Amino acid sequence: MNPFKFIPALATKELMAQYMEICSSAMPYQLKKSLPPHIYAISALSYRALKDTRQRQAIVISGESGAGKTESAKIAMNFLTDLGSMGGGGD
Repeated sequence: MNPFKFIPALATKELMAQYMEICSSAMPYQLKKSLPPHIYAISALSYRALKDTRQRQAIVISGESGAGKTESAKIAMNFLTDLGSMGGGGD
């Protein structure tokens, strides 16, 4: 796989909507487990914890050079921005 090639199927609005449901789910961790691993899941759980606890949250993105850390950060920020602009669910 070419790490420099954007894969559109990994960042669709439909996929994003599935993970946004984590924020309003009565059982967010069970819903997360039913979905494939994705930066959206981590972002949604972080946002949910922020809303529930009113405490700051952090997402750590690490990896080797060229592993996609910058792209993952961009995708997470886009997800959180969309989530926040939509009212964030669960509120």
